[in-house]
Amino acid sequence: MGNNAILSVLGLMVFFGIINTTLNTKNVQSSENIVTYVNTDAAREIAYDGLSLARLKIDSSFANVSSFTLSGDIAGGSYVVNAVVTGDTIRVQSTGNYQDNSYTASAGLFHHIKYLPTPTYKAAVRFEASPDSTLGLPLTIDGRDHDTSGALTVTRTNDVSDVTVPTTKDSLDINFYSSYMWNASGSQQPQGSVSRTSLKLRVDASVTPSSYIDTLVASADYVYRAAGTTQMHLPNATWGSAQNPVIVYVDAGTFNSAVFDSQYVGWGILIIRGNAWAPGTLRWNGLVISYGNAAGSSGYVTLDGNSTILGSLLFMQHGQDLQLEDNAQVLYSSSTIQIVKGMTKLSKYFVNTVSQWFE
Repeated sequence: MGNNAILSVLGLMVFFGIINTTLNTKNVQSSENIVTYVNTDAAREIAYDGLSLARLKIDSSFANVSSFTLSGDIAGGSYVVNAVVTGDTIRVQSTGNYQDNSYTASAGLFHHIKYLPTPTYKAAVRFEASPDSTLGLPLTIDGRDHDTSGALTVTRTNDVSDVTVPTTKDSLDINFYSSYMWNASGSQQPQGSVSRTSLKLRVDASVTPSSYIDTLVASADYVYRAAGTTQMHLPNATWGSAQNPVIVYVDAGTFNSAVFDSQYVGWGILIIRGNAWAPGTLRWNGLVISYGNAAGSSGYVTLDGNSTILGSLLFMQHGQDLQLEDNAQVLYSSSTIQIVKGMTKLSKYFVNTVSQWFE
């Protein structure tokens, strides 16, 4: 009996010893599994970070590329990203490494090259017209195609309308009135009038600058902002060149105007917010965009003296006024517009959505 009891006790000890060993083994395996899971999860997050960094590179890249590689250390691990551009798709593979674990995620990104909308340039002047939109006359608005020197092109295959408006009603609502010449004292003298039929006016419902104006302003190379409520007089300036066109943003403020009363030459895009008066010599080669001030006023643009826009002038708001006085003129030029459309800042990758995802 005593021997049997001893054997029973020994048997129970062996049994519980086996259970304890098994439990310890399971605990160790469980701990190892948890560590492996944590490390794998960390590697996965690093791979995701690699994809995000690749998207940032694509969004900030201003040059077309066929492939690129990124690598680096992050969050105690490392990542390697390989991307290949095929047509309108960028295929990106990102591998994250953490401790002894690695994780790979792949994505297909749809992209296109962003340009300013071509239909916008189908006129020397584009109006967002309304009953109080006005054109001061006599006018020198010419939709015939001019070269970069301002001379008429020989073939004239790129001629456009002098003025375009969004709707047929807008074409009737534009108010043509006599032009005025501003004297040094601030008084005005009428300069006569010209009939509506002297201009080639066409209806064009194309997209307006409002769809991309914020992008342009954010990318400006030169920024001028008025202080207070007094007129802002811009100093002599040469902005850009035919080989290096730029974006210039002039903010005249709420209750004043920007005055171009000196000598100016510019290439690229000139954006004017609020009222503008150019009694000096302004020669802008490319695109000029005008829109109202912060108070919601439509504002005006007055070109005076020998000021010339060689390209296209676009108005963003209803009721804006344009006056051309003395020798001022707006001449359409497909050549300067082409220079604008070829600007590096306007041809970067624009990533829309993730079209594919693999893990």
